[in-house]
Amino acid sequence: MEFRVLGPLDISDRGQSVALGPPRLRQVCAILLIRPGHLVSMEEFVDELWPQGPPEHARALVRGYLSRLRRTLRAGPSGPAASERLITRKPGYLLDAADTETDLHRFAEQVADARASALSGRPVQAVDRYRQAQRLWRGAPYADVPRTPGIAAAVLALTEQRLTAVEEQFDAELAAGGHAGVVTELTAHVASHPLRERPIGQLMLALHRSGRQADALSLFRRTRHLLAEEIGAEPGPELQSLHQRILAGDPIAGVVEDVVIDRPASIAAGPDGGRVSVPRQLAGRPATFVGRRSELARLEEMLAPCGTVVIAVIIGAGGVGKTWLALRWAHDHLDRFPDGHLHIDLRGFTSAGVPLAPAAALRTLLVALGVSPPDIPTDLAAQVGLYRSLLAGRRMLLLLDNARDVDQVRPLLPGSAGCTVIVTSRHRLTGLVVADGAQPLRLDLLLATDARQLLEDRLGAARLAAEPAAADDIVTRCARLPLALALAAARAATRPGLSLASLAGELRDVRDRLDALAGDDSATDLRAVFAVSYRALTPPSAALFRLVGLHPGSDLTGAAAASLAGVPLRDARRLLDELTGAHLLVEPAPDRFACHDLLHAYASELAAREEPPEHRSAAEARLRDHYLHSAHAAKSSIGLLDRPTSEALPGPGVTPCRFADDGAALEWFAHEHRVLVALVRSASADLDPRTGDLALAVGAYLGRSGFWHDWRSTALAALKAARGRHDPQAQARAHCWLAEVYAWIGRPDRTATHLDTAWRLYDRLEETDGLAYVHLCRGWIHEPLQHYQEALEDARRGLELYRTAGHERGQAHALNNIGWYLAQLGDYEQSITYSELALGRLRQLSDRAWEARAWCNLGFAHHRLGRHDRSARCYGNALELFRQIGDRYFEARVLDRLSETHDAMADTVSGNQARTAAREIFQDLGHPDAESTVTDTFGLYPGQRRTVVR
Repeated sequence: MEFRVLGPLDISDRGQSVALGPPRLRQVCAILLIRPGHLVSMEEFVDELWPQGPPEHARALVRGYLSRLRRTLRAGPSGPAASERLITRKPGYLLDAADTETDLHRFAEQVADARASALSGRPVQAVDRYRQAQRLWRGAPYADVPRTPGIAAAVLALTEQRLTAVEEQFDAELAAGGHAGVVTELTAHVASHPLRERPIGQLMLALHRSGRQADALSLFRRTRHLLAEEIGAEPGPELQSLHQRILAGDPIAGVVEDVVIDRPASIAAGPDGGRVSVPRQLAGRPATFVGRRSELARLEEMLAPCGTVVIAVIIGAGGVGKTWLALRWAHDHLDRFPDGHLHIDLRGFTSAGVPLAPAAALRTLLVALGVSPPDIPTDLAAQVGLYRSLLAGRRMLLLLDNARDVDQVRPLLPGSAGCTVIVTSRHRLTGLVVADGAQPLRLDLLLATDARQLLEDRLGAARLAAEPAAADDIVTRCARLPLALALAAARAATRPGLSLASLAGELRDVRDRLDALAGDDSATDLRAVFAVSYRALTPPSAALFRLVGLHPGSDLTGAAAASLAGVPLRDARRLLDELTGAHLLVEPAPDRFACHDLLHAYASELAAREEPPEHRSAAEARLRDHYLHSAHAAKSSIGLLDRPTSEALPGPGVTPCRFADDGAALEWFAHEHRVLVALVRSASADLDPRTGDLALAVGAYLGRSGFWHDWRSTALAALKAARGRHDPQAQARAHCWLAEVYAWIGRPDRTATHLDTAWRLYDRLEETDGLAYVHLCRGWIHEPLQHYQEALEDARRGLELYRTAGHERGQAHALNNIGWYLAQLGDYEQSITYSELALGRLRQLSDRAWEARAWCNLGFAHHRLGRHDRSARCYGNALELFRQIGDRYFEARVLDRLSETHDAMADTVSGNQARTAAREIFQDLGHPDAESTVTDTFGLYPGQRRTVVR
């Protein structure tokens, strides 16, 4: 088979062209052909095909394209044998194409032959080889393939290779004396590439040698004007030197070595007649290097010698220790590189904000390789050619530190096997991974034990042993960021009288933390390090980063970020991708974005300094609205349907989360409950009218998951805000929640106080359903005293009031409570009647939390009637529902009761299993029932807990 990419993509099988089909299929094939024989992972396919964000079933689509490509290959004359070229190998796919089967490899071979002929003084033969190489080109590379980032990078690289070969051919033409014949081709080439100085110099030389001195000088004047107009620069010194020699009438005829643009080939062997210098530029071994064992092992695996240029890209946030890791690995393996090592800071992220240009970097590296400055070409392509010629056949290490982007790095890569390259960057440099075979290694924060070891190495074990708690606090406050830890250690080391407790105190206040971690220069000042990454962002991403500083949690979802910024979710995902690419955020789990505490503190400072107060207020309002509507969506998903809140729609720019199932809703609550609690408190401080709704949104989850302290604090915050706004209805609701909280934690006196206050407020408001709710809640007072008749009367009164108000859900709840109290009074048959009536209504209302309670009533009544099989089935139904909605307390209560039923059925094994499971949940929740077994009486509506322990 033959695979051709130097023009429209073409595959031929035994001379017959294979029809590749639609554009997407051609893209998939092109991605495989960028590096034939190399594995392309599923993640690389997805990133390439959908750079703005993949669709829902992206991986399935990719598999479909690959399957179709396999069928397409099979349709050729070779049949199934051709389809075997597409090989599936974990974790991806590769296209098996021999070097001799690709036009790209044939082009590289012929150019290499041409260069060898030129170096050996055979310019005519070199011209012939160059022209053979150029005949392989049929147009622009991948001409009929829609561009993806990787394909676009490959096209740029291939186009540069072709231009370099064309210009080397012109050098050979001039060396062979063909100056008159090459003028026409050079004129066309310069017209197509008017800013490339190398061919301009070649054309000036050709015109001058052809007796057209005036035309050569006119070309120089036009070039000078164009360069000044386009990029504000003068022609390079080599072109200016050639101009002066032509002005002086220097014939320059036949003396190729005297012409600067012809010199690289003559010095390729080195300035001392065949030997180049052996540079030893690597910075010193890190003095205090800790941890990173798995990362060093991964580097060892990635940089194992092989038959190609080996490239590792270490990526991570500023201050995380990328350079330390690279230097540590390099010093551990210096024996692999007998020909030396190059180390250059590309200044991609510095306070000066001006990355080192590739041409400037190449000049530095060429000087290190022994080339004298006057002998360095001015043209970038010529510099790259000389650089790669000097590296050819050598075993060297290149550390390209602090790179800004792919365009800065790619010209510095060797062109032949033997060299190892380590690149460090705060950006992902995906183009190097896709087009150049680089392997990425993302560097994260230190492990806690390693972070503490770093402090110990710098301050001494005795000082940490004297204040171990303070040392751990410093590690936490420094977010396990190596640079921050080093700065904190330096602060302590230079102030011997400063206790570690005092240093931890300085770091404890988030507003002062960055001040305490300021170094003497921009490289060791934490703010300056962060600022470099921040300034590199686009304005929309920079704005989102600032607003992340207003978020009270440790991470946030894409929808929360969209709400903060007030943009559609798809736009937020694009901005988040930029922030994660810059390592100002990380994505520790799908759709979860986070930054460590120090970056969060920096973002908060930026928000306070750069965001107008009205922008901050609007963003905070959108964030509260997002969490309010997301929490109610999660509650609806898992059936935690208490009294309804206002039915207002999300405000402009607010994107609530949506949940596919119970598990997703519960997982969201587990992640976000502390954020919700913080938002309730901040809303209360602002007297936000949404405070009560936020408290209600999270309260049911907090109670059912054992977070009783947080539940109490949200209810108190809601009450404070309601009082501040003089809102009696909101006050009554908050008093009911506090009554419920105190019932859960065993304070019936406070429960009674808050219910009495709620009753007075609802009575004054003449709010019937509120009064009905208070009647139901009074069971929390009656039940601990075993006053079941009074509880039954309150439940019946609540039912009457709910009927008057037309409140369907309240009626179902009241029926369920009546059933429970009847059972406690020994009227089991009537209990079953009321509980079944409640069950039917609760199912219609999709109220799973109360449906589970109804099943508990039935399980209890059937157990007391001796119907143990039916009791076990009812308890089983309740157990399943409580697990679905994540109500762990009631899950344990049901298991506790179920153990009784199993015991009554003489199934002691199941009874013990249920009892043990209940006890483990109680222990998890920190509940006193962990030390007891079955209760004599316990309620199964919100707030009721065990009261009498056998």
